[in-house]
Amino acid sequence: MFPLNGRLSGLLTKECAKRGVFPEHGLIYWRERILLAVVGTAVLLSSLAAVPSFILAIKEKLWLLLLLDVAALCLGLILLFVRKIPYRIRATVVVMGFYGVGLGVVLNAGLLSGGPAWLFTFGAMAGLLLGLNAGLLAVLLNLVTLAFLGFLYQNGSMGENLPYYLSGIRAFSAGGNFILLNLIVAISSAVLVRGIEFAAKKERDISRFLAEEKDRLIEARKRLEHEVGSRREAERLARESEARYRLLADNVSDIIWTLDLETLRYTYISPSVLKMRGYAQREAMDLTMEETLSPRSLKEVRETLVEEFERDGSPGVDPLRSRTIEVEQICKDGSYSLAEVTVTFIRDAEGKPVELLGVSRDIRERRRAEKEKRELEKRLLDAKRMEAIATLAGGVAHQFNNALSVVGLSLEAMRMAQPLSEKQTGYLKNIKTMNERMAGLAAQLLAYARGGMYKIIEIPAAELMEASLRLVSHIIKPPIRLEKEIPEGLWSVRVDITQIQMVISAVLANASEAIEGDGRIMVRCRNFEIKEDKAFLDQGLSPGRYVCVAVRDSGKGMDSETLARIFEPFFSTKFQGRGLGMAAVYGIVKNHEGHVDVESAPGEGTIVRIYLRAAY
Repeated sequence: MFPLNGRLSGLLTKECAKRGVFPEHGLIYWRERILLAVVGTAVLLSSLAAVPSFILAIKEKLWLLLLLDVAALCLGLILLFVRKIPYRIRATVVVMGFYGVGLGVVLNAGLLSGGPAWLFTFGAMAGLLLGLNAGLLAVLLNLVTLAFLGFLYQNGSMGENLPYYLSGIRAFSAGGNFILLNLIVAISSAVLVRGIEFAAKKERDISRFLAEEKDRLIEARKRLEHEVGSRREAERLARESEARYRLLADNVSDIIWTLDLETLRYTYISPSVLKMRGYAQREAMDLTMEETLSPRSLKEVRETLVEEFERDGSPGVDPLRSRTIEVEQICKDGSYSLAEVTVTFIRDAEGKPVELLGVSRDIRERRRAEKEKRELEKRLLDAKRMEAIATLAGGVAHQFNNALSVVGLSLEAMRMAQPLSEKQTGYLKNIKTMNERMAGLAAQLLAYARGGMYKIIEIPAAELMEASLRLVSHIIKPPIRLEKEIPEGLWSVRVDITQIQMVISAVLANASEAIEGDGRIMVRCRNFEIKEDKAFLDQGLSPGRYVCVAVRDSGKGMDSETLARIFEPFFSTKFQGRGLGMAAVYGIVKNHEGHVDVESAPGEGTIVRIYLRAAY
């Protein structure tokens, strides 16, 4: 028996879904189920009745009876399978079918037959399927029908062979009781259906809300206990649904919330709001939208709501759609948290939006990761650009050296070929001086291109820096103070001392030239170690130990455009550049497996950090 009930219920549910009617539609859904059950039963019984009707039609020539059975069967099939017919038309046809059958039985078998039972069912089904007004009209039609039939019997217009009451008083009494009971049943049916719809709505509300909604459901259950016999099962399902919802809402990291569209006040906010915004659950629910969102986000949210209300109900617009926007939420400490909010409408039984259901996700970490990704991509592009420039510089330097070698040999050959006058000797000396200068420039190009010859030795970093500063400190203009902080315990480094001294000299020269008048240059050294999990954040540096030399000046600083070109060969902010400068610094440090980092802003000076790999 129970498996059969389950199959019938499943068939009714599928048929309702094919007609676009679902449990969330409430009263519409349940009336559709009842109508389908009635029509399906009628079709089944008509199919069974068609067999004896066919036999009677053949034996007793009752073709009209057979025609009526076949017509009823066809009508039932049309109502059952033609899904485009509106519900009220189908329900009206079915209800009037009860009336027609009852009236026909009375006219053929009398008032003491089963006809009044069909008329009674007509009133009850009208209240059940079409509502209270239809039920009252059906009872009124029954009253008129019975009165008219009584009038016909009293006047002798009905057949004498049809059974009737022994007296008019008895007929009036029976008819009055009939109409009274019919009225009670019709009204009760309509009220019962409304009660079922109300209970179903409460059930859906419990699955969406928390403890406050549970109290409302308990009150509704107390009011409906005398009307709904299946209330206990509904309570069990509601408790399970609430427990699942509470478990989800209390443990999810996103904020789940609901907002009443009429009052624009929160009806629920999940406890995760404490982690994201610093407010306790009740504190957050007491806040208005103005106290929850930044002014810009509040304006955007209002415009989005107006747009969605205007679109709602338009052809092709999904009523179950969602919308995702980014907003700034106000935290308890006054700061803002960036959140991605996905919202959808919660609708009542008629499909009207009554609440907003939203999920707010903290995307600050995502934005931070995207920013770091962009910075890493920029560093990678800069590294590739510098690599390309270094390759070009190396090729130029080699060709330059080849040409200078020929010039040098030619100068020696000219000097040894014949005695030269003092003036000619002076010319050759100038050419030789410029040749040597250009050879030095070629050596700097090779250093930038990570080429050239290096004499690598291991030396304590403190000793290297002390010696280098003594050697190159003369290049700093007198009004500028040179300060240093070289602590004990610095690691040793493996470097070409001459090349590193050239690096320190170039950096200090740039720092001195950036300061106009009195100023200060600070050289600070420290040990620096990069762990495996941080290596990717420092472009060009692999994990390991380094000695960091930071040179900070109080000069005028550089803008971002100048900073981006600082390592290009022959680039200079001065009217006339004097060589490779920071380009040579970059090449020499990279050739020592180190890294150069420059930080600067207009009016805030410049910091140059040189990382030299420590010797193990």
